[in-house]
Amino acid sequence: MGYKQWLYGCLAGLSALLASPGLPAQAASQGIVVPYRYDAEHRIMLPVLLPNEKTVYYLLDTATHFVGMTNSEVARLGLSVVNKTAIRAFATSSQLKLPATIVHSMKLGTLPLENQWVAIFPNTTGPIGAIGYRAYANRLIHLDPKRKTLGFYPNDGKFSQNGWKLVTGHANKYGAIVLETKIQGVPFDVVIASGINHSLMGWHAAEALFPGLYKHPPTHKISVSEGLINEVRSVQAKILHDVQIGNWHVGDIAVGITKLPVKEVTGYMNANLLMLGADVLTRQELVLDFRYWQVWHR
Repeated sequence: MGYKQWLYGCLAGLSALLASPGLPAQAASQGIVVPYRYDAEHRIMLPVLLPNEKTVYYLLDTATHFVGMTNSEVARLGLSVVNKTAIRAFATSSQLKLPATIVHSMKLGTLPLENQWVAIFPNTTGPIGAIGYRAYANRLIHLDPKRKTLGFYPNDGKFSQNGWKLVTGHANKYGAIVLETKIQGVPFDVVIASGINHSLMGWHAAEALFPGLYKHPPTHKISVSEGLINEVRSVQAKILHDVQIGNWHVGDIAVGITKLPVKEVTGYMNANLLMLGADVLTRQELVLDFRYWQVWHR
């Protein structure tokens, strides 16, 4: 790990400690398990309860740091804009300068969340809200696709045994989990990004893996939907075979090739970036540890 990654990790950890709400008493002693559903793009949608409101479903977006809502959702809830340019929110495909509001009380399933800054996104035809990792900082998130549940845990006692294996990464400057690996000998930074339906790779990285790709682009395409932006678009795609990240055997990935905010995500202009989307994250049980930027698998 280089100095820049170490510094980002320190800053992100300090930010999480200062900004995130404390664990409620119930979560301090045991995990809280929340059932989820999938949207039309097979992304994880979580039940959210706002004051005096019925349950709605927001997108789980592990590569975006704030809670997000669309303009229409903010208006429906009668929330006021706190600042027109309060948040520089990192979204999957870009860094956005967005207006913000505050929700003082909400529940993610039965997990209470207090005083959440909310980035206000333009209206889309997709999800009306998204839950970024700032809402569950300093917790472990257990994704169980078989049971379609998401568990929130204060420590790793449940996962440090029973056959679970660990891959340790680092934080980027936003606090997202970044893992490192090599694919066909090419070094990659890998970001866990549940808000996209298909995994994505930047053009710079694709050219490193497949020389001549600019002149002879792939003919196979996939439809990609990204977070609250939800701009469904068709992108060229390649198959990455037998991908291994540390001791985690991910397997084959159909990955879309598109422009990505590489410097914003990794800190380096020419880094090779791979963003693992819901297509990979819903294949098997995983635990995302936002305390130490680790991934548990088995």
